[in-house]
Amino acid sequence: MASKMQEPFLNQNCTHCGFGNYIETFETGDWWLSCNECNALLFCYVPMDHQYEFHKDPHKYKAFFGGYGSAKTSTCAAEMIKLTLSTPNGTSLIGAATLPQLEQTAKKDLMSMLHPSLIENYSIQKNYIDLVNGHRILFRPLDTEGKARSLNLCFVWIEEGSEVSFDYIVQLQTRLRNHATTRHQMIISSNPDLG
Repeated sequence: MASKMQEPFLNQNCTHCGFGNYIETFETGDWWLSCNECNALLFCYVPMDHQYEFHKDPHKYKAFFGGYGSAKTSTCAAEMIKLTLSTPNGTSLIGAATLPQLEQTAKKDLMSMLHPSLIENYSIQKNYIDLVNGHRILFRPLDTEGKARSLNLCFVWIEEGSEVSFDYIVQLQTRLRNHATTRHQMIISSNPDLG
C-alpha cells in the first residue's frame, strides 16, 4: 500500500524516460517510487509551506528552528539528500552534540529517507556512508572542535545546534572548502533556546 508521501505520484508518467509509470516496490520504502520501465527513482518528499521556504533559501548559512513536531529533522534530512545527490565526489558532515543524539535523530531520519540503492558503502565502524555518486557523508559527534580541523567539506548539518559550542560551529565554517562544489552550505536545526 502506498504511503501518504507516495500517493500523489503513484502511476504518474516517468519524468526520466517518458514511457513508464512510477510504482511502489518492496525496496522503495515510504519516500521513493520507481519507474516500471527504466527503474529511475522519484523522491516523494513534498515540503509543507514552512519547509519550502527553508529549501528555497539560497544562503550559505541557514537554520531551521522549531518546537517538537515542526519537522526540523526531516526537513534538513531532505535538504542534505538533495545537496549530496547533486554533488558527486564530495564530502559532507552531519553532526550533533553527542553520538547517541546523532544516532537517534539526524542519522536515523536521513537513513530512513535515503533509498538503499543510492548507498554504495556503509561503514558502521567509521560511521560514514558513500553514495553511488561518490559523495561521502560523515556522521560525527560535535564534542571536541579539534576533530574537525583536517576536514574539507561541501555541506554541514548540525542537529540541535543550541547544544554545540560556538567554537565548534566556527571551526566547521572554515571547513566548508571542498572543491566538489562552489555552493557550500551549513544548516543548523534546533529547538528554540529557552535560556
